[in-house]
Amino acid sequence: LEPRKPGTGQIGIIPAGRRGTHLPAVSRTRAGVAPDGAAGVDENNRMIRSWIKTGAAGVLSWTGMDKVVGLLAGSLGVPVVIGYHRVVEDFAASAATSIPSMLVSRRMLERHLDWLGRSFRFVSLDELGARLDGSDKSRDAIAAITFDDGYGDFYDHAFPLLKRKGI
Repeated sequence: LEPRKPGTGQIGIIPAGRRGTHLPAVSRTRAGVAPDGAAGVDENNRMIRSWIKTGAAGVLSWTGMDKVVGLLAGSLGVPVVIGYHRVVEDFAASAATSIPSMLVSRRMLERHLDWLGRSFRFVSLDELGARLDGSDKSRDAIAAITFDDGYGDFYDHAFPLLKRKGI
């Protein structure tokens, strides 16, 4: 962990080891100071979590349990809200200069939307709010998609996809 630069508002900088790129450090330790070696441990933990998530998703899909999960969520009448931060064309290239957990490729977003569309009806946040405040008494399974931070890649990659799918 390199020391914080005055006036940056960041806790510190972790060298990403990717063509000299640096990513902001986020620490959950007291006073924002990470213990020695925490950056390497955190990277290993992120990698392990990624493998576990990917493996679990593969098992759910391969066994057909993803359909059961979707039906259970829908049958409970609980709205689903999925949020995305960045939608990129080339995940690997973008991950070299961005925080990978903030990215989804256009292709993966399409897969997410297709899976959700098989079990849920896409709604606006206004419709979702009506369900939550009780003014919409319907019990069909609904989902809303949100995009945070207002990056231009939403317009370039997500918007055409959403428009094509009628979402």
